[in-house]
Amino acid sequence: MKKTLFLQDGIYAEIVRLAGEFKGLEFAITLFGSIRNERFEVTHFAPPGSASEHAHGRCTNDHEFESDFFSRLRKEVPSIQYLGDLHAHPPSYPRLSGTDYATVRRTLFGTDDTLHPEEYVAGIILPLRRAGEPGVAIVPTYFSKQNPRGSEMELEYVHASVCTKPERARRLFLAAYSRGRRGIDRRHDHRYLGAYWRRLTHAD
Repeated sequence: MKKTLFLQDGIYAEIVRLAGEFKGLEFAITLFGSIRNERFEVTHFAPPGSASEHAHGRCTNDHEFESDFFSRLRKEVPSIQYLGDLHAHPPSYPRLSGTDYATVRRTLFGTDDTLHPEEYVAGIILPLRRAGEPGVAIVPTYFSKQNPRGSEMELEYVHASVCTKPERARRLFLAAYSRGRRGIDRRHDHRYLGAYWRRLTHAD
């Protein structure tokens, strides 16, 4: 059974807003919430901090901002968990890059003094295929120490009080991109995953 990334009401709308704000530049957000059975339920996320960098094909995070954000959240909701990260990709690159996968491995198996979770969601945010079409496509992947290669997740989100399961739309979306994959910029494999940040354990 596939695991599901579930975005509570308001989260998807904020991601769409950020995508419009950055206008094709990459950006990353950090996800927080809870894990229940096979569902990763996102209740909060840290937006890009003021020290983050954004470009076409590359972004970096504001590590201090995100660590402080997580610390404040845990004071309000002690049981809240770090779930993972989503970052925007250009429409010509509808998958995680080689550098993204290397970052996932560092996050899961690193030996430094930062948080290395047992389970981790990494995903990409893509503009919809048709020019002017509202919204974004979100493609999440589940990783764990037992599953470091990753597996596809389902996506659900609540938008304007309506629960949406965009699985069929996502398949059609990715199929449309895959037909034009010859023009993909493979230099993206050597760019940075914007979702890597220092989750300092002394924030506990």
